[in-house]
Amino acid sequence: MAILSTEHALRLKMTGNTVLNAAIGGRVYMALEVPERVRLPYVTVTRSGSNAVPSLTGQPGYVLREVEIRAYAETHDACVSLCEKIRAAIDGQTGTVLYGGDECRLDLIRIDEEEVSGEPPQDGGLPAVFAGRFSVKTAHPI
Repeated sequence: MAILSTEHALRLKMTGNTVLNAAIGGRVYMALEVPERVRLPYVTVTRSGSNAVPSLTGQPGYVLREVEIRAYAETHDACVSLCEKIRAAIDGQTGTVLYGGDECRLDLIRIDEEEVSGEPPQDGGLPAVFAGRFSVKTAHPI
């Protein structure tokens, strides 16, 4: 059995949440895999840091990962609502995520920071895009 990446495990947790998935229609992408003309709303996931924590007791240590999640929507209110759904779907969750023959055991998912930004375009030309950003900390055994 292979180890599933933390980012993919978070992606599966989000698409597996019926309330969140109903809002985004399965549109959770790794940041570099977003289709060119993706429809709003959608979510991206990117690893932003990683740190192995060894154990002095002989037990396996942990990998602490920092992951950035971004939520994109057409209005400020829609973005805030999407962010609330993301928080409900992942913050404080634990457990093993399985996908095919791969797995990832998450002993911690914690949202550290959250912000929503964006402004409607002044000229009326481009569509508005509002973005919510989460800094997420995860921990799983080595």
